[in-house]
Amino acid sequence: MKLQYAILISCALSLQIASAANQSSKSKPSECISYYTTNFAEPIEFPGARVQYMTASWHAMASFADEHYRNVLNEVYIWTQPDVTFDSRSADRVLISEEATADDLNEIIARLNKEINREKGLILDNAERLEADPKHEIDPDGSYRKELRARAAAIPLYQPIPSLQAFGLRDENYLTFFVLHHGHIINTRRVLMGTPTETVKAFIAHFKPRAAGEIPVGQGACLPNFLVHAPALITQSFRLKDRPEILVEFEAANASGEEPSNAERVIRSALQSTYLKPFNRIKYFSSIKVDNRKGEGFFYRVLPDRGLRQVTTKDADLKDMGYVAHIPGNNKASSGQSFDLTFKINYYSQLAKKPMSESDFKKLAQSIAESFRMRPNAWVAR
Repeated sequence: MKLQYAILISCALSLQIASAANQSSKSKPSECISYYTTNFAEPIEFPGARVQYMTASWHAMASFADEHYRNVLNEVYIWTQPDVTFDSRSADRVLISEEATADDLNEIIARLNKEINREKGLILDNAERLEADPKHEIDPDGSYRKELRARAAAIPLYQPIPSLQAFGLRDENYLTFFVLHHGHIINTRRVLMGTPTETVKAFIAHFKPRAAGEIPVGQGACLPNFLVHAPALITQSFRLKDRPEILVEFEAANASGEEPSNAERVIRSALQSTYLKPFNRIKYFSSIKVDNRKGEGFFYRVLPDRGLRQVTTKDADLKDMGYVAHIPGNNKASSGQSFDLTFKINYYSQLAKKPMSESDFKKLAQSIAESFRMRPNAWVAR
């Protein structure tokens, strides 16, 4: 009898230990994104998180079926210079490559300059055609062909930036550059702060290398492969490693001192499409709770775009699904202590090994959003 009790107690203790270990693994953060961590059970990865992405040519848009799939770049938005306004996202977009070498950087620049020279050649061809017909009615006095030649001559090419593995293209007070930094190519457009070398060095000084899955302690925002030590609005995307049909875009914006955000208005603005059909047949919006804060979410299916023909809503045509959620922050909190969070989670059926039901997608989308927790003391004051 004592032996039986001992066996029962041993089994009970084993079950308790296994349960505690399981709970610990579920609660332990698996990745750091922006100022948050996620403990979502499935592994995630950053490259290729968009259905439309930039290949290594940097100016050709391609779909997931593209042969350059492995060369996908991850796109984030970041603001680190106080004198650069956040009015234009194009000026604040940052592209971060996968592992890269100097040869990869040179190949990118060669392709870009080849494309620029092609555009210059088209302009000069127009000038030559006018030159062949000096009395052409478009340019009887020759002034327009001179203007075309001057325009072509003024188009700059990417030039090496001294003291760095980098190339830049200067456009008035802005510098668009590509720089090889800790084994990754970073591309962005910034306001010139002194020389091009000084501008690039000042920017990449914020970027410290970070290993995949590394959860930093203290200040800084997590980007793919980097920790950026600067105040920033971060929008970045990722996908589920084992289910690439699930793509997630996550945005964290400092709510302090801003106008209070309205979840429904933010969601409607994010949707801006006539090719959507809500999941919920009566009540469109559903509540969600992330990091002990309440927000709203909207589930939808994507209708096929039939051009000028009428869009059908037959179930056979409804394949892709999406979810948008917004969790307002506290605008009266201290800077960096509360964030406006926005999630966009999409399911692309053409990438799926097997179809997903509405109910399964809904559970998955909410579990992804609810897995996020704010990292303490992560904000970097300006």
